[in-house]
Amino acid sequence: MDALITSKKGQFKLSDINISAIDFIISSINKKNYFQELEGRSGRIDFGSDSSYRTIRIPFYSKSKYLYDARMVRDELFSMIDEDEELLIQEISNYSLVDESISPKQYIVRLADNFELKQNLNVLQGELKFETTETPYAKSSLTTQQLQLQGILASDSSWAWGMGLETVDDTELIYTHNAESTATFKVFNAGNVEVHPFESMLNITIKKVAGSTTRFKLKNLTTDSKITINKPVANTDVWRYEGANVTRNKLAALKDTAKDFIFLKPGWNTFQIYDCTSASIEFDFKFLYR
Repeated sequence: MDALITSKKGQFKLSDINISAIDFIISSINKKNYFQELEGRSGRIDFGSDSSYRTIRIPFYSKSKYLYDARMVRDELFSMIDEDEELLIQEISNYSLVDESISPKQYIVRLADNFELKQNLNVLQGELKFETTETPYAKSSLTTQQLQLQGILASDSSWAWGMGLETVDDTELIYTHNAESTATFKVFNAGNVEVHPFESMLNITIKKVAGSTTRFKLKNLTTDSKITINKPVANTDVWRYEGANVTRNKLAALKDTAKDFIFLKPGWNTFQIYDCTSASIEFDFKFLYR
């Protein structure tokens, strides 16, 4: 067992600094529930819940050859894990001394609390506790544009069984479409969580638009969500939706839209373009997993 940690200082495994992870414990997601109680009524009215955060705990030990080496390991760990910044963390399973598997799922975390290392001669013991930050969900380590560019190779650890990709043929994983208004096209979300631009990465690029005279619209027929540009789109224009930010040729352009946004359901999402004849549409996002 091991952990791969990425910070502003670089990327390292716990084993790189002579720390052996005993376990990699991922909790279920903490829920924030909303209820209301009414006088004279039994029970509570359920107003739903939000997914808040989850914890990841890594109990570990370190055995050094000399007593002073243990102190050096402790200080190196303090130096590598900065308590004031977010970290990317991935689980590593060790099948043997030379064979390991890095999970392609990442968590964005922060240290939940200070940690102490108990020292018994040349042996250190402790536990790292993290909490997820911007999202409680795991993310794929690569984006859909990287997936389309590189494909899925047997030797590539960026993708694995259990990520939802095994249900479709590789040739169907297309995230740049030359769309026509007379036909629909599909985009596959391999995760089991909706991808919403206000909560996670979802970049949509619209370019090479032909036949737009009054406006442009792209609609997700699966979710009934859409984006609408309230002006003609030239063939040379490049419109980018990056989260809640909208640009036209790298200049802010939210005011020229209907301020509507697209989100993706898990599985196949069917799209169609309107108020033009053709366009190139690029989707770039990471898959999310509960």
